[in-house]
Amino acid sequence: MELKQKWDLDCFYEGGSNSATLKKALENFSSELKKLGQEVQAKGDLKEAILMLQDLSLQLHEMARVISCLNAQDVTDTKAHLLQDQVTGLSAECANISVMLDEWLSSTDQTTFSSLLEESELKPIAFAIKERRHLAQEKLSAKEEAFINDLAVDGFHGWPQMWDAMIGNMTFPIGGEAFSFSQIENQIADPSREKRQAAFQSIDTTFRKKQILFAQTLNHLAGFRLAVYKKRGWKKVLKEPLEDNRMQEKTLQVMWRVINSHQDKLKAYMKCKADLLKVSELSWCDLEAPIGEVTKKVSYDEAAQFIIKHFTHFSPQMGQFAKEVLHGEWIDAEDRVNKYPGGFCVSMPVSKQSRIFMTYANTRLSV
Repeated sequence: MELKQKWDLDCFYEGGSNSATLKKALENFSSELKKLGQEVQAKGDLKEAILMLQDLSLQLHEMARVISCLNAQDVTDTKAHLLQDQVTGLSAECANISVMLDEWLSSTDQTTFSSLLEESELKPIAFAIKERRHLAQEKLSAKEEAFINDLAVDGFHGWPQMWDAMIGNMTFPIGGEAFSFSQIENQIADPSREKRQAAFQSIDTTFRKKQILFAQTLNHLAGFRLAVYKKRGWKKVLKEPLEDNRMQEKTLQVMWRVINSHQDKLKAYMKCKADLLKVSELSWCDLEAPIGEVTKKVSYDEAAQFIIKHFTHFSPQMGQFAKEVLHGEWIDAEDRVNKYPGGFCVSMPVSKQSRIFMTYANTRLSV
């Protein structure tokens, strides 16, 4: 049996970017979000508001991930871009309501708050609620935070859509042929150094034509973040990333000290690989190069059987899950134009599934 190399998104919302079901789901979500906003503004039932937000957050997460998959599978799909804009706007609305809810939590007296956490429906998420209350106390007022969220829609969060549009229109020439970025990326791992160098040169030359635009964009993104930090009175640039990862700065510093103290091992590996490739030093195009003669290509079906076999050897349950994923069309691996570059995995919390994105190149690296 030949496995399909395109994923199934219709099981979530049939019809792709033309889906009437997805359109209706977005409309229903918007309506329910307004109800939640009214509940929070009126400061009605705090427990119900928390549960409503949790349910709507899961719905939003799934719709947003499906839409991101639609954009990834075809970066020229203009209808998917419009859906992305719509879900970004709804995300901002949801964030604004979350800010108001957080302010409500932070203004609740400790006795009432402690009793709230004892509610049976909230006990499983008590840690997250306490964390939200703590973080809210370090931010601006709900009105100011909502204003920042609104500005971020077309500014800070507008960059991913801009990047999708740009990368979708970029082509990378080699030997008279034009490749999309997802296709040329795989050539960086080709056994032939000549082909790797040609691919890397094409990538480097093409991106350098837009380097000023990229540099300015990154500067503006950083400027937006720094301006928000200044308004909040935050002095350390790592404050938010550390909080998002629930990490202390000293933990991060220890990690970097360990990395720095073991550089020699990485350098020795690089030197060894350079020797095996018979080059004086590694270039960027050599980092993912295979060692030795590579003549056999690995078909997608062979790769699938290899993964299932070895997963099963380690854990029968894991092997069975891999089989379900591969046969259930959870993966978009087809090598075609207009795909988003790179790879990712996204979860669908409502449907209890996930989707995996990549461009398979019949190599061990792709396996």
